[in-house]
Amino acid sequence: MRTEDIKKLKKAGYTILRAFDYPKPGIVSFELGEKLLVNILSYSEDTVKSVIDGYWDDLKEFETKAERDCALSKMLEDDKTLLD
Repeated sequence: MRTEDIKKLKKAGYTILRAFDYPKPGIVSFELGEKLLVNILSYSEDTVKSVIDGYWDDLKEFETKAERDCALSKMLEDDKTLLD
């Protein structure tokens, strides 16, 4: 899904989720707003960046893909929750 489409859905009250496998199985949610990104290895004022359009925020990590998929299925029962 394009970022512009995701932002429209978020503004309409939808929750957008995405599953991932690495480094551990988990779920992230797209959030509107601003988040500071910092490169910790070479921290200086030049490495601090602000993401204004939106960002993917970690919801939860799981030990197995099966646990993640079960939790994701429960979340997707909500009419306003979508999977990207």
